[in-house]
Amino acid sequence: MKIEAGKSWLHPVKTPISDDLPAPHNAFDFELQSQTVSGDYRLTGKLLFEDPYLSSLLQTGEATGLLHLECSRTFFRTSLPFASNGTLDQMISHENLCGTAELLAAIIATKELSAYSHPNQNADYENSVFGVDPASFLAISQTKIIEFFPDLDLIQKVSSLISINRGEETQKKMEVDPERDLITVIFPPAEYELYAELRGADEVVKILTNSVVTPALLQAMHHLRSIPEQEFENFKAEHRWARLILNRLPSEEFPAGWHAGDPKKCMDAVHFLLGGPLKTSMNQVKELLKNAC
Repeated sequence: MKIEAGKSWLHPVKTPISDDLPAPHNAFDFELQSQTVSGDYRLTGKLLFEDPYLSSLLQTGEATGLLHLECSRTFFRTSLPFASNGTLDQMISHENLCGTAELLAAIIATKELSAYSHPNQNADYENSVFGVDPASFLAISQTKIIEFFPDLDLIQKVSSLISINRGEETQKKMEVDPERDLITVIFPPAEYELYAELRGADEVVKILTNSVVTPALLQAMHHLRSIPEQEFENFKAEHRWARLILNRLPSEEFPAGWHAGDPKKCMDAVHFLLGGPLKTSMNQVKELLKNAC
């Protein structure tokens, strides 16, 4: 949802796009962080404003803060409540939130305010008071565009991108099959048993993730280079892993057709997706050595 500049209300609203409250009293914003937890999103943030009057309405329950969120890709829309102190801590399923989302924060009345008058309202209002209905805006931020994608560096959720399977008894080495819906890694039986034993160990989870996922992703990236241009969109539509990865990569660094260009971009893509796998693994090795001393 976007509130266009020039929008007017029947009562003073605190917002950067209006002079109902002259600057700097119209400043109203929010900050937001997202973290992947068990494959879903934990959203934490807070309202950013200095306004004793509106703060008092939040504390008394006469108003509440809301984060309005819309995801055009999934057609998901919701409003998440801020606490009375202006903080937010909410979980959202990754099935509802994937890709580009529009977000804005607002403070709305929860009760009828029969004689509403903001101490810093524009002088044009003089000493007017207003009747404000429940659910009416008292403050509203500008809209922010945020990208949401699942964190790929989670061994617990690697099944969303990569399938790790036990091979036949005759298999001698690890194989990667990018022609399935998920990137399929097939281990020789003995290696698979060892992987299954270690994957639940927190002490080595990052090393194990990168040891398996990094070569699999790199081979999958190079496989994309072999897809004829006229077949590329069909390949994306038919392979979930390709859709996940290509939608995750930032268009500024990976413009359309990047896979057909410099082969070094394949490693760049893996590095971006896993957040620097070598550094991550070395840091865990360092921690293991430190704890062993």
